This record gives sequence, C-alpha cells and structure tokens, in this order.
Amino acid sequence: MLIACVTILLGTIYPIIIEVLTNKRISVGTPYFNSTVLPILLPGFLLMSVAPALSWQTNKLPKYKIYIFMFFTISILSIIITYLTYFNLWGFIGITLGLIIISTSMLTMFHNYNKYKLRNFFIFNNALIAHIGVGITILGITCSSIFQTEYKLSFSLNESIKVGEYTLKLEDIAVFEKDNFQELMATFFLYNKNQILSKIKPSKRYYHVSKMITTEAGIYHHWFKDFYIVLGSEKDNKWDVRFYQNPLVSFIWLGVILMIFSGLMGIRKK
Repeated sequence: MLIACVTILLGTIYPIIIEVLTNKRISVGTPYFNSTVLPILLPGFLLMSVAPALSWQTNKLPKYKIYIFMFFTISILSIIITYLTYFNLWGFIGITLGLIIISTSMLTMFHNYNKYKLRNFFIFNNALIAHIGVGITILGITCSSIFQTEYKLSFSLNESIKVGEYTLKLEDIAVFEKDNFQELMATFFLYNKNQILSKIKPSKRYYHVSKMITTEAGIYHHWFKDFYIVLGSEKDNKWDVRFYQNPLVSFIWLGVILMIFSGLMGIRKK
C-alpha cells in the first residue's frame, strides 16, 4: 500500500514538477494509474480476501467449508450482477474482491464474538474492521468507475431533457466577477418524477492574470448515486453539457471512515 501511495503521488506531482522546470504542461491520466497502481494493489487485495479466514496461531483454516462455500456463492453473485448490467472483467474482479473481503471479515468477527465474548469487541477486531472498510471502498471505486453512465446533451435556456428516469432543466446562465477571475455559471434543476432533487451549478472560470480557463463540475451527492454536470461550449444559443451518473461514490467515503475508525481502535489497543 505504501508503494501504491508513492506511485500515485508521483503521478500526481510529476506534471507539476515538469511544468516548473521546463514551462511545458503534460498530463498523467487513467492509463498510467491503471498500468501501475492496479498490478501493485491487486495481489494485496487477493491476500486480504482470504487473510481473515486464516488462523495465524495454529495455521489451520477454521470452518473452511463455510468460507469455501462463501467464496463460490459470492463469485456466482458477482457474475450475475455484472451480467445483468454489462459484463466487465474489472467490474467482476472488483465486486468479487469487495464482497469476499467484507463477508469473510464479518464472518471471522462473528466467530471471534462467539468464542471470546469480548467486552472490547471493536478494539480486538480493529484489523477486520479495516478490511471491511477496504472492501467497501473497492465496491465504491469499482461501481463508480466501471458502471458510470455519461450523457452528451445540448440545452437551450429553460429547456428540459429527460435522461433515463431523471429530468434535467437548464434554468439560468449568469456571469459573475470575482476578485481574480470571471465565472460563467449555469443553474440546472434535477427532477425525479416531477420532484426537484437538487439545484446543480456547473461553471467555467476565466483567470485574468494567467489567461487560463478552468471547468468546475456541478455535483449532487446522493447515498447511492452521485450526479455530475460539466458545462461545455455555446453554439447557436445552445449549451453543450456532459451529464454523469456515478453509483456508490459514498461507499468510498464510508470505507475510508471505517479504516480511520479501525486505526483509532488500534492506537487505543496499544
């Protein structure tokens, strides 16, 4: 995990360093992270999926039949999930690993509780809680990236467009002058069955000093799905818009919170 963190850090700051030294801009995108980080993390995740089932003191596998049955059941379940959506190898691997890590960790916690009846249950099982957090994070990352849906739309002012089960309406376009930039902001209303879910405000910013234009996505966070709107260019009084639906982004944050909680329990145990 430390090697993966260093690899991500390098990919993040390398373009900044190159720009400072050479005054040239380069970008490090998805191919870099997929080709470097995934090969580092996947073996660790595979070990993490079976680690909670191992008894490190006796080198035996307690109740191995239950764990093997669980592995096969979850694998079949993840195949069904990916098949009913659209089959993707990375989606299958991510969902399978996440579910196996979560289920084996929870089953081991249950066995520990039945065996020891511990008063400090969370402190004793802090490593397993961290594993559950990792599994939930894997599910969030997998679903939000693999099963992301993207729509390319074109809006006139006050126009509504139905996108799946939702309706998106461009309500307003306005320009604001800030201290060091000018901001063009659009206001969208997101509806579900004629009920307003949220007001989403994507924008484009022009920085006067650097002569740079940046795009600020408008985001609506939901427990099971996040919505992103990116404002594009305008032509013939119609605005190009990209509308994204990312499922289970909140699982990433939930998993991180569980890992932090586990770390605090580990410190307390020491």
